[in-house]
Amino acid sequence: MIKTIQNNALFSSLSETQLRSLIEEARCLKLGQDETLFIQGDCAEHFYWLASGMIKLYRVAPSGDEKVIEIIQPGQTFAEAIMFMDQQQAGFPVSAQMIAKGEVWRFNNRQFLGLLGQSVDSCFRMMANMSQRLHQHIKEIDRLTLQTAGERVINYLLQALDQQIGNRSELKLNISKQMLAAQLSIKPETLSRTLSRLNREGLISTHGSHIKVIDTEALRQQVEI
Repeated sequence: MIKTIQNNALFSSLSETQLRSLIEEARCLKLGQDETLFIQGDCAEHFYWLASGMIKLYRVAPSGDEKVIEIIQPGQTFAEAIMFMDQQQAGFPVSAQMIAKGEVWRFNNRQFLGLLGQSVDSCFRMMANMSQRLHQHIKEIDRLTLQTAGERVINYLLQALDQQIGNRSELKLNISKQMLAAQLSIKPETLSRTLSRLNREGLISTHGSHIKVIDTEALRQQVEI
């Protein structure tokens, strides 16, 4: 457990003794698909590390529409930034729900802050981790405000390919198309039409959740114009 969790930037600068004390007080939660971890507004006294499965962080608009903020993959931490704010009692700004069953480790904010107080290096690593997440969210805002629906879909495909190890021309969607549409802030039918258009143009081929990119350069040209 210690070796695994040390791969995360948030924990990597903590000593083995510090990590052991943190894990001893932590709780491992085994959750099923669609099970809720916390709801927007719940008291934010903990942060989390995902050991297995997948989690979506989302907000619900007054209209009832759901906006997927982020898909959390194994090895990632989440809900840690709020521990530095005076709003922990105000609650989580998002809700968290499992989209694939797995294990989540829950850590106490107050205990972790105490450990950070013992290590300047840990503080800097925490700042680097949050800065990276902030940069990702800024890019997300740019994508939602400056790109068309089609450009969002193409950029998602290109980024997913870039992040893959091994086969760089074929990918498997690990979330439903409906959830992907919510993450891209488009309607499911718009996503389907865009994928169908790219199919007709010979740029991709789709088989269920598998997408093969046939002409990467042509896709890049569509979003660079």
